[in-house]
Amino acid sequence: MKKKSLQKELKAIAQQLQEIRLVLEKGEKPTVVGNSPKGAKDNRSENRKYIIDDEPLLNNQEACNILQISGRSLQRYRISGKLMYYILGGSAYYKVSDVQQFMKQRYSHNKEDCPPSTL
Repeated sequence: MKKKSLQKELKAIAQQLQEIRLVLEKGEKPTVVGNSPKGAKDNRSENRKYIIDDEPLLNNQEACNILQISGRSLQRYRISGKLMYYILGGSAYYKVSDVQQFMKQRYSHNKEDCPPSTL
């Protein structure tokens, strides 16, 4: 049962990443997945778009929304070296491919921890 729900969740995440990649390739502003506090918007993402290795970078808010984690959890992953990041203009940014790789490692690790299903 857990395996099916994990597969369903991974498919949803893969679809979400594909949508984000399409939006970034078109150069449009990404849609916020979750609600920001008090409806506030981060206007800095509209003004600055950084690119490394022909790949657009995500800011903290975008990475949190994709990973569905808090800013503090994102910070822990940065500090522990589990998630690659770049400091530009005093802010942390993340390559989409690094976020995808982190998600694959994170979910494949959880999948291994699950006990085999018994029929």
